[in-house]
Amino acid sequence: MSQPSSQGSRPATQTQSQNSSSSSQPFQTDARFRAALPTASLKSSVTVPQVDSETFLQNHEEEWNRLVDVEIEALAEGMADLVGIASIENKDRFQVAQEAFQAECRAESMAIAANSLLSITHSLKLMFLLGDEHYITQRREERLRSAVADIAAAKGRFEKAWDVLREPRVYHSKEFAQAEQARERQELTNRE
Repeated sequence: MSQPSSQGSRPATQTQSQNSSSSSQPFQTDARFRAALPTASLKSSVTVPQVDSETFLQNHEEEWNRLVDVEIEALAEGMADLVGIASIENKDRFQVAQEAFQAECRAESMAIAANSLLSITHSLKLMFLLGDEHYITQRREERLRSAVADIAAAKGRFEKAWDVLREPRVYHSKEFAQAEQARERQELTNRE
């Protein structure tokens, strides 16, 4: 069975009057109007010191070196602690459990440091590949020089071929030579 619709229970004249009145009213929405923020033209209160690119790159490199040094130091300290914990002597159960816990904590911190080093290495590789503009520029210039040399060689070949096509053809066959000699003899006999 079909359910009666909410409009089915209303009289037809009421539905038609609502449709006609809704079409005369402008469309309304609850979306906000887009407008520029009043603070868009104001200067920021935070001032960033302007540094030249060389200083910026040096600071950036020092930051990466500091991150690598921190992680390597954590790995070295963890290895030293693991070696210190692993001493062989008479120990009771409490000391064995305590050293096992310390070794587990150190191994976990070493794994975190190694993972962080791996992430740093990946980031540095990406920066090298994507940011090595000197290599990219050098390769582009090499390709440009190669293309210019290829174009110059092709132009030279074309000019030689064009010159050959423009020159009158001289046939170097036996028949042509014999015909030429016969023509010359004919001219000599005509002159005499």
